[in-house]
Amino acid sequence: VIGFYQNTLRMFTELKRISNNKGRIIMTKKDYIKLAEVMKDSKPHADNFIENALWLLIIGKLANMLKADNANFKPKKFMLACGIDKTDIARLLFDYLVVKHVS
Repeated sequence: VIGFYQNTLRMFTELKRISNNKGRIIMTKKDYIKLAEVMKDSKPHADNFIENALWLLIIGKLANMLKADNANFKPKKFMLACGIDKTDIARLLFDYLVVKHVS
């Protein structure tokens, strides 16, 4: 749990480093790669539903933000570089349905 939050903090520190004075993020391909590496390193264990949901949500929000900032940005490529695959989404959906159904 602590590692996930430390890596997320690292990611936001990296974003702050590459933003200009007006708060707009100016990024290069190298920055996208570095950000994806940080997110991949912060991938939680498969058995932690809440951390997995947050991790996927953060990556999705980042991809949308970066696409809005750069029309040439490829969200799917970024998400794959972050370590997301179809099994992550399917497992999260399954866990959600099981948890919701049991509760």
